[in-house]
Amino acid sequence: RFGFEVAQRYTNAMAWSDANVRQAESARQSIRARMSQVLTDGVVLCMPTSPIPAPGVGQTLAERQACRERILTLTCIAGTTGSPQINLPLAEVDGMPVGLSLIGPTGADELLIGFALAIILMAAIGSAVWWSSRTQARSLRQSRVAQVRATAQLLQQSVEALLATDDVSAARRLVMQTAQHHVLSSCRIMLLDGRVLADAEPSLITAPRVPERWPKGPGPGEELVIEDGIIRLAHQLDIPGRGAARLDLTASTQPVGVSRWPAPLGIAVIAATALVGLLLVYRHARSRLRTLGEIREALLAMHHGEQSMAAVQLRGHLSTAADRKSVA
Repeated sequence: RFGFEVAQRYTNAMAWSDANVRQAESARQSIRARMSQVLTDGVVLCMPTSPIPAPGVGQTLAERQACRERILTLTCIAGTTGSPQINLPLAEVDGMPVGLSLIGPTGADELLIGFALAIILMAAIGSAVWWSSRTQARSLRQSRVAQVRATAQLLQQSVEALLATDDVSAARRLVMQTAQHHVLSSCRIMLLDGRVLADAEPSLITAPRVPERWPKGPGPGEELVIEDGIIRLAHQLDIPGRGAARLDLTASTQPVGVSRWPAPLGIAVIAATALVGLLLVYRHARSRLRTLGEIREALLAMHHGEQSMAAVQLRGHLSTAADRKSVA
């Protein structure tokens, strides 16, 4: 038993007269002629498989009919013209699959398959480049975080010894040199009351000298925040005979002078070169196989008693290729 929409279409088809069929066939021939003009040898039409994403369940009969009419505006092309078509499910819209269709000239199935394989290969190359870039970026970020942490630990040891002897000038020079050498966005030593004792930018210092009474309070421990490509590290300082302080460092997650693009770019160049070579081999092999196929068809026709020379004669460029083979 058919569904209502299918049964309705069968009923409509049964009501067609011979005149309707002849009129439809004439329209089909016109459409095929127009398509043959558009899709000449080697031309492939690329378009959405459907003008809308896949319809959801639970639609009313009127909604399904409206969707069907819109979808048929694109899906009827290959069936009407007799052209080969391949659908590539490459994307989603609102969780619904969306396909990309390739339509080739009539009889050019192998061309369309080769074109589809080239697209799949390029998509695989793009995915490999993206994954390589993503993996390298993660590795560089982890390396940069480890570098900032090690810098904070080394700076902590030196600064604690200098501030224990009230040598604040040497501590400030060390903070500035560390920020420059390790390309830190900011580097500062803060007292627990919020005053800045040392900073890579001297104008931001708010405590001109070591206080006689060191602010009391719990130390910050270690706080690490990575957000929007910025590393923010707060490290606790324990000054012998004084108290606790805070070492703040800020840096970019991207190491200076290190680019993440050479490796993915190298992969893309190698893959593109391989793709071009593959396409050249494919075109050469396709031309030769077409010639051999035509020769086979001609020989089979002669074997089955075909006497007409027009029926067994090869087409222009194929006969030239066959002549070259026979000479060779």
